[in-house]
Amino acid sequence: MKVAGHALVTKTSTDLIPLCDIFVASVSSVIRFALACGKPVIDYDIHKFRYNDYLNVPGVFITESQKEYQKILHLWTSNPEELVKVAHKQRLYAKRWGILDGKAGERILALFDELTHQAVKY
Repeated sequence: MKVAGHALVTKTSTDLIPLCDIFVASVSSVIRFALACGKPVIDYDIHKFRYNDYLNVPGVFITESQKEYQKILHLWTSNPEELVKVAHKQRLYAKRWGILDGKAGERILALFDELTHQAVKY
C-alpha cells in the first residue's frame, strides 16, 4: 500500500525482523528480538537517552550521531564481508537474548500457573 508516495507496511515487527539484514531502531524494546534473531543492530539514539542495555553487545552499534549512523550503515551495506562478520558475531550471542521456538506463550502461562499455585500455598 502506498501513502503519500511511501510504502506502508502493515506487518508486525515480529514478521519483519527475521527478513532483514540490518535492524535499525532508536532505543527500542524490539532490539532484543532482533538480537535473538541474530540480526546486526544499529541503535540510533537520536534522543540521547543513553540507555546502556546493549553496551558491549557484539553486533550492536550504538550512536547518537547522524554522521556515525551514516558511516556504519554505509560500511555494512557497501561491504558485504563486514556485514557477514558482524552478523556472525551476533548469531553467536543470539540465544542470550531469547528463545525462538514458538513456545513463549506456553512458557509464560506455565510460569503464571506455577506462581499462582505457589501463592495460594501458605
